[in-house]
Amino acid sequence: MPRKLTLSTMFHADSSHCIEADLDRYASRNGLEIIHQELDYVTGWSDFMHMTIYGGCPDVSEIGSTWINDFASMSVLRPFAPAEVRSLGGAQAFMPCMWQSGVFSEAVWAMPWFTDLSLVYYRRDLLAKAGVEETGAFQTPERFEQTLQQLQEAGVPAPWVVPTLRSYINIHNLAMWVWQAGEDFVDQDGMSVLLNRPRVRSAILSFLRLYRFIPRELYHLGNHDADQAFNDGKAAVVIGGPWNIIRSAKTPQVTENLGLAIPFGCSYIGGASLVIWEQTLQASPTLEIIAHLTGREFQRAVPKVIGLLPGRMDSLDAFPLPDPELFPIVQQAIQTGRALPNRGLWGLIEDRLVNALAKMWEDILDNPQPDLEALYDQHISPLSDRLNITLSES
Repeated sequence: MPRKLTLSTMFHADSSHCIEADLDRYASRNGLEIIHQELDYVTGWSDFMHMTIYGGCPDVSEIGSTWINDFASMSVLRPFAPAEVRSLGGAQAFMPCMWQSGVFSEAVWAMPWFTDLSLVYYRRDLLAKAGVEETGAFQTPERFEQTLQQLQEAGVPAPWVVPTLRSYINIHNLAMWVWQAGEDFVDQDGMSVLLNRPRVRSAILSFLRLYRFIPRELYHLGNHDADQAFNDGKAAVVIGGPWNIIRSAKTPQVTENLGLAIPFGCSYIGGASLVIWEQTLQASPTLEIIAHLTGREFQRAVPKVIGLLPGRMDSLDAFPLPDPELFPIVQQAIQTGRALPNRGLWGLIEDRLVNALAKMWEDILDNPQPDLEALYDQHISPLSDRLNITLSES
């Protein structure tokens, strides 16, 4: 009778089949029955929270890098022993920012699997048409807005596109505006939410004010559709992940004129890691499959199909770029990028903020002259107060 293992991954749109095929091959070679479950990133944190309370956790899971701390704090994850960490390559084998997201209370709780890296994707030909100098065009929030303004004045129909439905991408984008202001979402101890701090508020409103450059036909889009609008040549600028490099290749006019920039000199870095749940009875198979999934062969083949960078440093050069001159920008972004807070209850904060931003976006786009300050007071300020009460009681 084959050994049995339950593994959950996140749904990766039309690329999930490549993970399924790899798991089938691995299971066949190793006499293993793998029960593969797929979750959605939009509801993933809540789904895992439900499973930890009511039961049903898999043996191994792909998990958002910002969620690790929450579940480690609940003692529902199995830490990796030092010998196991060494056998998997050690910290030096993985993307530094991703590795650090899995370290908490002097223990290693997760192994980096896929890396997300936020960059500005823009059409070089359209910036040239608008007389925008590429160097520094997205270096500050003021320059970013000025660049979109020039594109609009030059007659570009859609200077900007961004997801406005419920999306974690909203948080990734906002983070770079907040960091540029010298701030963060929470304080150093993770015990106070800073959304009502004046500079944080101002940074978030600066980002939301860019709604003026989104044409009405691109309102109310989710992650995939917003990115696809750029990749199909319908928008001039988007902030997105590595998947845009893969998907834009289907539109020659876009890929031939693709430019990349690091937003304000500091990209958001996140992604997904692999964790072992404490309740597992399959110690040996779990480690073996994690060794396979984080190994160089898998990492050089699968992440680029998914549209994410690998979790391993030595596999980065396998990610295809339309122009080799873009590679130094990607490398610099990895070296200078930053992750979201690795502090207790961040997953809860993030989940609630995602909900509030979706409602705020809806009100912004449904009003011909939205009062952003009033909408912030309606949706974000009360959330900040509620979260601070929750944190004070934790």
